[in-house]
Amino acid sequence: MAEVPPSLLAAARGGDADAVERLLAASRSYLNVLADVQMEPWMGAKFDASDIVQQSLIDAHAGVGAFDGDTEGQWKAYLKKVLNHNLQDVVRRYKATEKRDVRRERNVEFADGSSRPLPATDPTPSRLTADAERDLELAAAIDSLPPDYREVIVARNLRKEPFAAIAERLGRSEAATQMLWTRAVRKLEGVLQGRSELAD
Repeated sequence: MAEVPPSLLAAARGGDADAVERLLAASRSYLNVLADVQMEPWMGAKFDASDIVQQSLIDAHAGVGAFDGDTEGQWKAYLKKVLNHNLQDVVRRYKATEKRDVRRERNVEFADGSSRPLPATDPTPSRLTADAERDLELAAAIDSLPPDYREVIVARNLRKEPFAAIAERLGRSEAATQMLWTRAVRKLEGVLQGRSELAD
């Protein structure tokens, strides 16, 4: 996410249409990463993350006047709340349509042939809080990476795409894509480590 100065937030909250547009444009990449972090594996086969991001931008636009924060961190937390609301909404609609609990699905198959079982029980409130904090930190860290690092991390680690498909999209060899991914993971680890040290 591009840096959001307090003056831009203040202008957007004050109704400056240009400031609102610049604020939302700066927020799109963060919401894209956050959606990839937040979506469970089974959701990728059922919902389009870009639709959820677009709806979240629309909702953020409508609610920016009521946003009462004045820092980038508060704005990111607000965006996460909006995105989570939209994710929960599509899950509720899906459950109502299917008339069954989606957690009863046994396994999720990925493009690379691997599968992952879904959790059978609801997480505790403390687990939900810890997961939310972790997701927010991870999304912010991924969003701070250079674009090629961000793309390969999201594709490989969050969307579970095979290296061959990522390489084709990036116009690189599979070996070069694997090397890019290795460098990206190391960079992400460094970013997360730095954030952890700052928090101590």
